[in-house]
Amino acid sequence: QQITNCSALGTLYPDLVYHDWQGGTKQSLGSVHEWQCQAGYLERDSDDDWGSNPKSFKHWLSSFPVPPFMPEHAFGRPTTSSLFADETSMSVFLGMPGTGVTPHLDENCESFISIQFCGRKRWTVSSPELVRGDGSGGVMELRWSDPMAVDLERGDAIVWYMSQVHHTEVLEGCSVSASVQFSQPGPHRYYRNLWQLYDNASDAGIDWRRLYRSVQTHNDSYFSMCDVQRTEDGAWHVGTKML
Repeated sequence: QQITNCSALGTLYPDLVYHDWQGGTKQSLGSVHEWQCQAGYLERDSDDDWGSNPKSFKHWLSSFPVPPFMPEHAFGRPTTSSLFADETSMSVFLGMPGTGVTPHLDENCESFISIQFCGRKRWTVSSPELVRGDGSGGVMELRWSDPMAVDLERGDAIVWYMSQVHHTEVLEGCSVSASVQFSQPGPHRYYRNLWQLYDNASDAGIDWRRLYRSVQTHNDSYFSMCDVQRTEDGAWHVGTKML
């Protein structure tokens, strides 16, 4: 069945465990009757014994095909042809206009795709960039790029990668969107350019870890932990995951 608003999701899957950001509480999604000021999320793997999130998520997402630019095993089992697999890491976000998340960076080495099921949400995304400053001497500066903004409506999706800062705000209607983590295909050009950018920054005597500290990451060596590198045949990979 189609998800046309937040209440519809609660009617279909009332036992989903809903995390209320503003109230700091957890409750069953079916018990939320007033969405006027709501903002929260659902995790696929709930630590609540009474939650049925994994089963409900599998039922809900089983009808959604893997996007055509991805291999069938992008989300888990090699034989899966749907968006959901047992190994899929994902979250669902719900909220009314004016709600969203502040600019932040997910300390993850893989990519994400966020799919908009209903409502309209604005995304802004920034990437690291190395530029020459305006001051005397033209000193090189490592900073976050000006944000790229895009509005997602029902059926739209956005993909973002490791080391990208993003921010969201619901613009219209009660928004339901799902963010799913995947490893293939990898963004070859993006990782190659990111690796070269930090290499150039190091040559210029710039500590690239300051960039991550500026967005309050838990680990300012996050990029190094992802182990972006190129093999002899020119393929790029993160850790042991080939891109």
